[in-house]
Amino acid sequence: MNVLTSLIRIVHGLMAFLFACASLMLIIIASRMGWVAFFGGLDGAAAQAIIEAVGLLAAAAVALQIAETIQIFSLRLALNLAPQVLNAGW
Repeated sequence: MNVLTSLIRIVHGLMAFLFACASLMLIIIASRMGWVAFFGGLDGAAAQAIIEAVGLLAAAAVALQIAETIQIFSLRLALNLAPQVLNAGW
């Protein structure tokens, strides 16, 4: 059982790391898109590019929240709090 729990924690850690990396990549891409659009001119194409950059930033925020949620679950699993949390309905 301890081996299985350790394996689950490792997989959760890897998933959280990958979500965090994806979030950072999305932030960098959105920043570059916004920067290019901001200095590209004030037209409809620039507005569309800025809207897309904001959408990428929103996706990055969600990816960070998912990574945080995975880490919290993994921490609770490591501390054996998962059964109490499930019984509490949270």
